[in-house]
Amino acid sequence: MIQAIRRMVKIKSGGRIEIPASELNEGMDAEVIVLVQEPALTENQELPMQEAIARVQAMVRRHIPEGYSLSEELIRERRAESERE
Repeated sequence: MIQAIRRMVKIKSGGRIEIPASELNEGMDAEVIVLVQEPALTENQELPMQEAIARVQAMVRRHIPEGYSLSEELIRERRAESERE
């Protein structure tokens, strides 16, 4: 059975994340899933839809070179997959 424990933790200097032992069962093997959120995009903050979209686009753009189109890449992949069938 999967038991999920949801806790907000802070990342300390050097990238260290501490999970209190009280959160874990003794001798428990555990998988941990980490979701890193931008500080400006938290669940408790309400943004107008256009502003939220613009912020997400800016976050993605930091990882995608200018002029590169993710949608064109997806279309190329789908066409190549279709041709292989």
